[in-house]
Amino acid sequence: MRICPNCGKEFSPFHASSVYCSHSCYLEFSNKRKLVAKAEKKCVICESLFIASRRDIKYCSDECRKKAYSHKRDTSENKCLFCGEMFLPKNTKKQLYCSESCHNKATYQNNKEEIKRRSREWTKNNLKGTPKGRKPREHRIINGEDHALCSKCKRWLTVDNFFKKSTTLDKLTPQCKDCIKEYCYINRDRTSVYLKKYQSDNKEEISKYKSDWASKQGSDYHDRRNEYFAKYREENKDQISAMHKERNQREDVKNKNRVYVLRRRTRIKNLPAEMTPADWVKCLEYFDYKDAYTGNLMDKVSQDHIIPISNGGGYIKNNIVPCENSVNSSKGDKEMVFWFTSQPFFSEERLEKIYKWIDTP
Repeated sequence: MRICPNCGKEFSPFHASSVYCSHSCYLEFSNKRKLVAKAEKKCVICESLFIASRRDIKYCSDECRKKAYSHKRDTSENKCLFCGEMFLPKNTKKQLYCSESCHNKATYQNNKEEIKRRSREWTKNNLKGTPKGRKPREHRIINGEDHALCSKCKRWLTVDNFFKKSTTLDKLTPQCKDCIKEYCYINRDRTSVYLKKYQSDNKEEISKYKSDWASKQGSDYHDRRNEYFAKYREENKDQISAMHKERNQREDVKNKNRVYVLRRRTRIKNLPAEMTPADWVKCLEYFDYKDAYTGNLMDKVSQDHIIPISNGGGYIKNNIVPCENSVNSSKGDKEMVFWFTSQPFFSEERLEKIYKWIDTP
């Protein structure tokens, strides 16, 4: 047992070097030691006399204290070692980086391999079985088949409706295939931009990874791969056919197919073929997704050449307008103005709009 020098109580020491019964007693005793009888002291900055209430006080006021610390601060500009920008240090020490973000990025780059090694080691040691805070997903046997719950749509589906994932406890993705496909479709543009940027920024690393991976697979890898896919296609003919039919029913796929088919026909006749799917979307938006000739909504969308291919009309943005498939068949290879003015649905306003589309840069 020991006696606390602050409160005088007996206590059992937690460590061999414990002097006080608690941290609060330590702080109280240390503050008492700093307190001294009020006496005159000389300010370090303005050299005026003042009454000090504590032994460690050096300045007569906050203004003098701030002046003292401002003299210590390094006011010269430094160059950030990561991004290269000039900055003013925010503290008295020599700053190497302009922000905490630059410091963290530089630390990661300088210790990338070590951080990855530690991460793998931690994962190996701590993610065995059911880690603290992670619960295995509930499975149910329904009609004799194993079912799992999708974390997004909250449906109970058979395990065949989930992709495989080695890092989860049940080796399946948390979301079902339909939810993942929907997410990929909605975010396809953002994903495409990110992948293109990543591939352009990491060409050397990607090529090195591919060559290393190919060398590990052996010389007969391509033969094994072709054999596997041939066997898979043979065993899943109906499933693959249904998947292609479902994909071809999507409106964006239909638009792309229209563009590619007409571009091919135009190139065969050695005419300009510069129309892209993005140009076709702009064309639809310009005509409010309506027939350019009748002004009605379309059941079967088609692309009409204002100047027909047979008359030398190329597959370019300003020569294409959207129209109903039956209207396109009616026009055929006739001259647009002559045919349009003879129709019962002719409109000067729509003709003027088509002319403006032709002149659009």
